[in-house]
Amino acid sequence: MSKRPRKKLSKAEAGRIGGEMTVRRHGIEHFRAAGKKGFLATVARHWQGDRAGYLRWLRARGWLAEVQRLFEASGETCIEIPPIPGLDDEEDLS
Repeated sequence: MSKRPRKKLSKAEAGRIGGEMTVRRHGIEHFRAAGKKGFLATVARHWQGDRAGYLRWLRARGWLAEVQRLFEASGETCIEIPPIPGLDDEEDLS
């Protein structure tokens, strides 16, 4: 009995399958913890610990709304969020 050759997955398909497996293994709380760590790392690295300032900046950019829209439109448990535009810009973000 010969084995059938496997279909090559696109990066999007592989990411989707990997995300689904991670949810099954570790649960949604795993993603919440990762998101919280990422948020805190961004605040520490780029905002000198000013959580409220970073949230104000995100809201001003409409980024939270965009993330919510992407999440609802995907119908997925986990989505890849594109980089935050302008995070490295030299403009005054206060």
